[in-house]
Amino acid sequence: KTVNDEWLVWGDTTNVTIEIDPVTLKRTIVLQNIYYDFDAFEIRKDARADLDAVAKTLKKNPGVTVRLEAHCDSRGTDTYNDKLSEKRAASALQYLIKNGIDANRLSTTASGEEDLVNTCDEGVDCSDKQHQNNRRTEFTVVSKTYNAK
Repeated sequence: KTVNDEWLVWGDTTNVTIEIDPVTLKRTIVLQNIYYDFDAFEIRKDARADLDAVAKTLKKNPGVTVRLEAHCDSRGTDTYNDKLSEKRAASALQYLIKNGIDANRLSTTASGEEDLVNTCDEGVDCSDKQHQNNRRTEFTVVSKTYNAK
């Protein structure tokens, strides 16, 4: 429409407030840069910046609770990988707690090798980099109503 169309009145102002929710419930945030070395659960130096960003986001959103889900590649037995992913989840959890996040806002899940991101299952020939893609941590927002005691 042009300026002369009758529906347009000069001088009228409409104020609109748009609220954008910065955290979406039950959305998985995959942190691609958080990897673990083979057969290890310590947080590597290259993953600290991403975990620091998670801590910063949680500090800005005090009502949010998250689940940390740690994964392994397919090498090793299922039992071993289940235990290793528990240690990985605990390691990421402790990192966040040490960086000021209340433990009551965090929970962990250890998935072992159940949820591979590629075809590198047992018996499949894959490169070290392909296997490393499966050694990851994911964060899922599970609640936006956390109240500190």
